[in-house]
Amino acid sequence: MDEQSAAAPTPHRRFLRDAGRYAPITLARAAASLVGVLVFSRIFTATAFGQYSLVTAGIGVVVPLLGEWVAQPVGRFFNEYHPGPDAATFQDAVSHVASRMGTLAVLVASVGALLAWVASGETWPLSLLLGGGAVVVVQSVSVLVSPLLPARFLTTAYRNYTVATGVGGLALGLLLVGLFGRQVAWLAWGTAAVGLLMLPYLLHHAQIRLVVPWSRVSDGVRQVQRRFWQYGAPLTLWYILGHVLYSGDRYVIAAFWGAGAVGVYSINYNLVNRGIGFITVPLATASWPILMRQWADGARAEARATLGHMTETYALAGVGVVGLVASVGQPATTLLLGRAFQAGFVILAPVLAGLVLRTSANLGAKSLEFHEKTRWMVWDSAVAAAVNLGLNLWWVPRYGFIAAAWAALVAFFVYALLIWWQARRLLPWDIPGQLLGFLLPAAVAGWLLAHGVESLPLLARSPWLATAGGTVAFALCYGAGVLTWRALGRRTPRGGFHG
Repeated sequence: MDEQSAAAPTPHRRFLRDAGRYAPITLARAAASLVGVLVFSRIFTATAFGQYSLVTAGIGVVVPLLGEWVAQPVGRFFNEYHPGPDAATFQDAVSHVASRMGTLAVLVASVGALLAWVASGETWPLSLLLGGGAVVVVQSVSVLVSPLLPARFLTTAYRNYTVATGVGGLALGLLLVGLFGRQVAWLAWGTAAVGLLMLPYLLHHAQIRLVVPWSRVSDGVRQVQRRFWQYGAPLTLWYILGHVLYSGDRYVIAAFWGAGAVGVYSINYNLVNRGIGFITVPLATASWPILMRQWADGARAEARATLGHMTETYALAGVGVVGLVASVGQPATTLLLGRAFQAGFVILAPVLAGLVLRTSANLGAKSLEFHEKTRWMVWDSAVAAAVNLGLNLWWVPRYGFIAAAWAALVAFFVYALLIWWQARRLLPWDIPGQLLGFLLPAAVAGWLLAHGVESLPLLARSPWLATAGGTVAFALCYGAGVLTWRALGRRTPRGGFHG
C-alpha cells in the first residue's frame, strides 16, 4: 500500500468528517429555527400561524413537483459525467431545465395564489398567498441546482448558501414584521427575498447559467434530460407522497378542528423537526456522495458496509434524541413556547420517533436508488401515505391533533419496514439490532429516571430546573447504555436484521 492510500480516510471516517463539516450548517439553522419558534409563539395567534403552516405545506408539494425530478438525478448521475467528455452536456442539461422550471413556477405560483384566495372565500391574506408563491418560484430553481454543491464536495459553499438562506430568510422576515406590523405574510416574503439574493451565489458555484427557456438544445442535452425524467419522475411522486406524510395531517386537523389547532400542532412539530434536523441533515448530506462514489466504482461490499456504519451512527443519535425529548418535552415547551401553543407538547415524542424512522428508512432506500427501483419507493410512500391518511381520518375527529402524531409514527414504521424488506434482495440494509438492544432499554431507563427527578418538589416549581435535571438524568442513563455497548457489544459479532 502506498503512502497516499494509507493516509486516505476510510469511507466511515470520511462520512463522520464530512458530517462534522456540515454540522455547523444545521446548528445555525436549528438555532435560528429555535429563535423563530420562541418569537412566533409570542407574536402570532395560533390561527395566523396555522394559516402560514398550511401555506408552507402547499409549497412543500408544488416545489418537488417542479424541481425534484431533476434534483435527484443530478446528485445520482453527477459522478458518471464528471470528470468526462460529457460533463459540459450534463451542465447544459441542468441549466436549461432550471430556466424552464423557473419560468413555469411564475405561472403556477401566480395562478395558484389567486385560486387559493378565492377558495378561502377571500378571508385569507392575499399577501401571504402571494408570498408563498414567491417562495415557490425561487425554490423551484434552487432545489434542482443545490445538489451540485455536495456532489462536487463544495462543503464551504454549501454551508454558506444553506446558512444564508435559512438564517437570513428568518431574520429578514422578523425584521419586516418589526417594521411593518405583525403580519405572518412577512415570513414568506423574507424567505423569498433572501433566496433570490443568494441565487447568483448558488448558480456560480454550481457552474449553472440560466438561459432563455425556449432556446433550442442539442441531442446530447435532450438525451440527458430524458434520463433525468426517467429516473426522477417516480422520485418526484415519492417526494410528494413523503411530504403528504409529513404535512398532510395539517389539512385533516384544519378540517375538523380549525386553523388554530393547526398552529398549535405545527409549531410543536417544527420544534422537534428542526432539532432532529441537526442530526439528519449533516448525516444525509455527507452520506450521499460517498455512497454514490462507491457504487459508481462497483464497490458493492464497501457500499453495504458504509451504509451499515451510517445506520449505526444514526441509531446512536436518533434514539438518544427521542428519549431526551420524551423526558423533558413538557417543561421545555413551557420555557420555549407562548401559552397558546404549550398544549402541543404531547405530540413531541411520537412525532420525533416517526421522523427518526423516516430518515433511517431513507438511508435504506439508497439500495433501491442504486438499482433505480424508484417505482418501488413510490409504492412504499403511497402505502404509508394511505395508512397515514386513513388513521388521521379515523382518529383526529375523535382525539384531536395528538392522534395525527401517532398516525404519522405508525405510517413511518410501515414505510421503514417496506424499505428494509425490499432492500434484502438488492443491497441489504442492515439494521443494528444488537446496538438497539442496548440503546432502547437505556433510553427507557433514562426516561423513567428523568420523570422521577422532574417530580421532585424543588425542581417541579421551575421549568428551567426540571428541564436541566431531566436532561442530566437521561444523559447519565443513556450514556451508560452506550458505554456498555462499546465495552460488551463490540466484543461479539455484530448482530442485527440483515438481508
